Amino acid sequence: MFKRLLVPALLGFVSVDAGACEIENLWFENAFFQTEIEALNYVEARYGADSRRTDTEYVGALYDAGERFRINVGRGCGGEDAFSARIPVIEGVPIMAFWHTHGEAGPSRTLFSPEDVAIVRSTARPFYLITPSGRLRVLTPSMIDQHEPLRGSHRGKPVQSLTSATNR
Repeated sequence: MFKRLLVPALLGFVSVDAGACEIENLWFENAFFQTEIEALNYVEARYGADSRRTDTEYVGALYDAGERFRINVGRGCGGEDAFSARIPVIEGVPIMAFWHTHGEAGPSRTLFSPEDVAIVRSTARPFYLITPSGRLRVLTPSMIDQHEPLRGSHRGKPVQSLTSATNR
């Protein structure tokens, strides 16, 4: 007897076009989380050390999977500060937020870029940043003046320290 599997329809993509480094393959982690913070702790634990060691940005989205969250992940190019990616929009599985890491420490690596601000503005979703020190910051739509031209980086606000070796 065969069970019929319902596969959600791919409705489109949220495009991030900020650089020559093109992230083509985003994968879903085979894990579910009770909160956004729990999901981001997982990202830091799983990808944070590699992000810093290789100076590579990881990027993805947090999806509402009913009473739990799910994440997808894409790996950028080492040494690149900007990337292009297409984040899937899936029927019945809304994107709740976006996230990314910033590789190794550097001047502005604790700030959100003008491209990050534009994503928050255009999607009306929060954007989380895991800094090179493993700290978590968030930029929300309410922090952005929707009518002000983009001028530069934005600090966002700290959420809480993530539980990783970099914070112990």
